[in-house]
This record gives sequence, structure tokens and C-alpha cells, in this order.
Amino acid sequence: MFHKNPGYGNCENDETHPSHSSHNSHSSHLESCIPHLQPLVYNTRMRIYSLLLILAVAGAAHAWQCFPSADALVYAPDGQSGVARRVQEIVHAELPRLAHAVGNAHSLAPMCIYIYLDRGAFRRDTQSTDLVGGITRYPSGKIFIDANTPTWDFSHVITHEMVHNLLNQRLGKQVSSLPVWVNEGLAESLSSPFPFRITRWGTVPFLATPSLPLPKLAAAFQGADALYSTIAYLQSGAMVNWLETKHPGALRRALGGMVKGRPFAGELAHACGLTPASWYNHWRADDRRAEQHGRYILYTLLGLWLLKIVVAWIRRRMSRST
Repeated sequence: MFHKNPGYGNCENDETHPSHSSHNSHSSHLESCIPHLQPLVYNTRMRIYSLLLILAVAGAAHAWQCFPSADALVYAPDGQSGVARRVQEIVHAELPRLAHAVGNAHSLAPMCIYIYLDRGAFRRDTQSTDLVGGITRYPSGKIFIDANTPTWDFSHVITHEMVHNLLNQRLGKQVSSLPVWVNEGLAESLSSPFPFRITRWGTVPFLATPSLPLPKLAAAFQGADALYSTIAYLQSGAMVNWLETKHPGALRRALGGMVKGRPFAGELAHACGLTPASWYNHWRADDRRAEQHGRYILYTLLGLWLLKIVVAWIRRRMSRST
């Protein structure tokens, strides 16, 4: 909204002051008419700014080409129909599975997905770091993807952001009350290219990945530390995997209760009898056992490999001596 500047005068009112003397009549007339010129200059300047803004927006809009489908509106740079079709294929293939897992069985709005071929433009528009390959905006649900993501990870990133979009569609404003580690854990679990029950420890050979308590887990996603951010995604995904293994469908039922405005913690307890804290404790206990089993297997394989090397060395020495 534009407000009228109170400093702008009225030429007619300024000319009729009875106290003005005759020798100042010419100067007072100019002074009283100068304010008339100020709105003219201001309006002209605003018209120029508006025209430049319209041209900029038109140029930006012209840089994007929309590739519509029943499931998604994919926006890609002009002439990049190949990458747009690839995204549409991923969305079409993954949407039924993801919608069922989240609980969105019907009434889905087409996803709005922007594909960036310029990494610098993606980082500038999303205010993200090099570690980020995709972002979903709230509450609009718009998805922004960096197409420079490695080919093997491209489908993972798109599927991950699709889960965020579906959660946003199902929960609406309630999505802000869903713990960030649950939101990211669902997206990571449903988009991971690894087997569903893979142990988190197995991704870091020789070392047991440290676990983050829930307060630190929630903060690690927004932190600048790449290691802790990676651990946060792995841990949240592993926790969701564990819950779905022990209590199938618990999260989907909890999300259904949140749609009615009820808090997540209460709906989680109603769905599986766990609080967020007890969920973490039970998962951590099983995760430690998995670490021990994995370590035993790893050390056994390492021992067999060393034994093979020793046997080969002994045989070589014996062959030389003969």
C-alpha cells in the first residue's frame, strides 16, 4: 500500500497566503509550485522501476519451461525436455508407494518441481550449501532440485523431496508440529536406495557411527557440520526403519491423528505405545547389538583375508626354495 507523503504541498493553497509581500511573490510562486513537480518525478521514477521489474519477471519466467503431467508440473530450463521427462518418470513410478506410506491415498495435488542445471543459481535461490541437493518449501510444497546431483543419487533426492511434499499436503499447517527428525527420517527411509533393514553402522566400516540424542538430532539438520548432518540423516532414517519393522504402520496412524489436530507424541503413543524418548532408547539398544554383530562379522572377514595373504606368502617362499 502506498501512502501519500505529507510533505507534498498544494500549489493553490500556497499561492493564497496573505502574509507574502509583493517582492517575494515570484519566488514564493516557484517554491509553491516545486512540490507539484515532486509527485511527477516520483511517479515517473516508479513507472520506470515497475517496467524494469516486469521485464525482469518476464525474462525469468521465459527462462523456465513447464512440462505438465497428471502427477507433477516440472519446470526446467528451455530446451531441457530430457531431464524433465526423467523427473516425471521418477514421480510417476514412486508416487503410489510414497503416498501409501504417508497415508495420502487420494486427492493429491500435482507437485511443482523446479530443476536447476546451474548449481550456483540453485544455491542462490535456495540459500543452501554444497551438501544440499534438494529443498521443499513450506507451506507451498514447491520442490527445488539440483540436477548436478550424481546420477546414482538423483532419484534418491527427488524421492526424498516428494515425501516432504506429501507430508505437507496431508498435514497442512500441522506439519510444523511434526518433529524435524521424524519428517527427515520418513523421507530418508522411503527414498534410501539401500535395503529397508540395513543397519546404520554398516555405512561407516570399522567405526561405530555415534548416535545423537533427540535434541541434538533435531539441531544437526540445520548445522554447518557436514559430519553431524550426515549422521542425523542416517540416524533418523534408521529410527524410522526400526519403528516400521517393530510396529508396521505406526507412523501412518500417528499422522492420521495429527490431521485432526492432535499432537504427534500422543498419537505415537496411541499407535505403538512409545514416546519419542522411548522410541530412541529402544532403537539405540538394538542398534548397539547390530554394531556388535557387524563388528564380529567384519573382524572375521578381515582375519580370513589376512590369513589368505599369509598362506599365499608362505607358498611363494616354498616355491622359490625348491
